[in-house]
Amino acid sequence: MLLSRFGSNRSYSSADRLWYAPTSDDAQPLYVAWIEAPHPEAIQLSEDLGDAEDLLIAKPGSPITVVVDTDLGPDKRRLMLESVSNNLTEAGFVLEDDAELTARVLCRAMKKQKVRVNMSSHPFPDPWDIVERTVTPYASSIVIERDGEELWSAGWTAKPGGFIFIQKDESLDQALARITKPNVETLCEQKFGSHLAKPGNANHTGAYGYSKLTSLGIATTRVHTPDP
Repeated sequence: MLLSRFGSNRSYSSADRLWYAPTSDDAQPLYVAWIEAPHPEAIQLSEDLGDAEDLLIAKPGSPITVVVDTDLGPDKRRLMLESVSNNLTEAGFVLEDDAELTARVLCRAMKKQKVRVNMSSHPFPDPWDIVERTVTPYASSIVIERDGEELWSAGWTAKPGGFIFIQKDESLDQALARITKPNVETLCEQKFGSHLAKPGNANHTGAYGYSKLTSLGIATTRVHTPDP
C-alpha cells in the first residue's frame, strides 16, 4: 500500500471494507485501519437521494446545442462543429437549436498572462518545484452546461491561480509549446458519455456527500440533496 507524504490518506477497497493508511505531519507512526464500506451515513444518503434516474439531467434522446468559439477561421470552425456534433449524436444526444443543454467548444488564443508550471509529479508541489513563465495560452476545451452551470468539461483553459502540469517525459519548453498551440485534433476526437447527472454542492467536484477519514475513523459526513 502506498502512503501519501502530504498528510492525507491512501486507501484500498476490498469486499465490504475500505482499508486506509492515515498519515500526519507530526511524525506519528503509520498504520493501516479500515471501515465498513459503504458506511451507514453513505447508505442513508443514497436512500435520501432517491431514484438515480431522477438525478439525471441528460440521457439518450436529450436535445443539445453545439456552439463553437474559435479564431482559426471558417474551415476549422466547420470541422470542429461537425466532429463534436457527430460525437454527441453517437452518444445519444439530439442536436437542436436553442436547447437547454449547450456544448461550448472553445479554441482560441487567450490574453498574455503568467502561468505556473508544476515541474514535479505531485498534485501539491513544493515551492521550488514551481516555475513561472509569461505566455499567451491557447484554450482548447469543451464544456457542457445548462443555464450557465457547468456540468461536464474536457480539455484545457488557463485559469488564474491554476497549475500547468508537466506530462511524462515532457520538458518545460515542450509543456509551454503544448499550452500555446490549438489542439483541434483532440477536440474533434473527444467522446461523450450518454448520461449527465445533476451536480451536488457538497464539494467542488459536484459530489452529493463526502466523509472525512481520520486515524479515529469517520469524523464527519456532509451530505447534500440537489434541488429538483
